[in-house]
Amino acid sequence: MSFELEADPLFRMMVRHFESIEDARLSPNDKNKLKDFYLQNMIAPKARKLLEKHFPEEFGKTASMPAVSKSRPHQDR
Repeated sequence: MSFELEADPLFRMMVRHFESIEDARLSPNDKNKLKDFYLQNMIAPKARKLLEKHFPEEFGKTASMPAVSKSRPHQDR
């Protein structure tokens, strides 16, 4: 199955969940907390598995690369 076909239900599920949060009688702060919880605990793990499945070589490169290159000087922004 292609990445697009597997990712589509995940995105649809996220949109439906966020729409239901907006309809709930929660404070704006509670809505944000609920969205953060949902993204971190439900979407992120599923998305990671999906990406690892369809792009294993990219995950291998990303996981083995150092976070910061020591050959480049640090740039303040």
